[in-house]
Amino acid sequence: MLSQLMITSVQQAAIQVCDSFGIKLPESIPVRVEQPSSMEHGDYATNIAMQLAKLLRKAPLHIAELIKTELEQDVPFKQLVFATEVVAPGFINLHIDWEAWANHPFELPPATHEKIVIEHTSINPNKSAHIGHLRNSCIGDTLVRLMRKLGYKVEAHNYIDDLGNQLADTVVGMLHTPLSKEHARFGDYCWDVYSSTNKAYEREPALVQHRTEVLHALEEGHQNLSWIGLLVAERIVKEHLEEIEAVWHWIRPSGMGEQHCQRGILGFRLRIVEEHLAVPSGNRG
Repeated sequence: MLSQLMITSVQQAAIQVCDSFGIKLPESIPVRVEQPSSMEHGDYATNIAMQLAKLLRKAPLHIAELIKTELEQDVPFKQLVFATEVVAPGFINLHIDWEAWANHPFELPPATHEKIVIEHTSINPNKSAHIGHLRNSCIGDTLVRLMRKLGYKVEAHNYIDDLGNQLADTVVGMLHTPLSKEHARFGDYCWDVYSSTNKAYEREPALVQHRTEVLHALEEGHQNLSWIGLLVAERIVKEHLEEIEAVWHWIRPSGMGEQHCQRGILGFRLRIVEEHLAVPSGNRG
């Protein structure tokens, strides 16, 4: 929606610049805005000036300055963009005023009532959850709510992959890489087991074949190995739910979570999560 607004503004500015030269903007020259790889180059950027250079027989930088002048006279555009920069060889970089954007009244497109499926979070049930999973849950739930607001019939799916390599690795580790270290939670133990298993594969290549056997057992079911995998997955999923629920109940009292979310204090919420979601030792990347 925002990118389309930027495209419309840049297109109108390009049309006006072309008109000043007595030339009509051809439909064969598309107006595009893209998100630069570096934030230093703005939130959006367009190369329309370089595309028009041959048509207008002017230097791209000169055309970009003309387009910039037109954009700066566009009131709706100026309400959302606090800086418009022209850089060689002819790019126009746009810096969005995100506070203004958050308060801007956008018109929703007509509802299509199309059915869509959004799968998100989907934590592998082989070790404890971490803060990245909580982030993905927030992003996924936000997308679900946005699409419903747009009129889509949305099904939110959380896929529990209890037949994948990750669970097989954990089962192999539980059987072949014993740990003596104490763990407060089963998921923390499984995290260390999973990590040690991948190192064990390097020392003992034969274990990789055992992972294949465990995978087949998980897929077939009704074997000792498959039941071990099922029990591990169920226990881990239970802990995932307990972890997320504990964090939610901590940040939610008296609307504290909503208040800080509305104020944009994401750092506060992440700090609370880090303090109250126990992090096992070892690599959690």
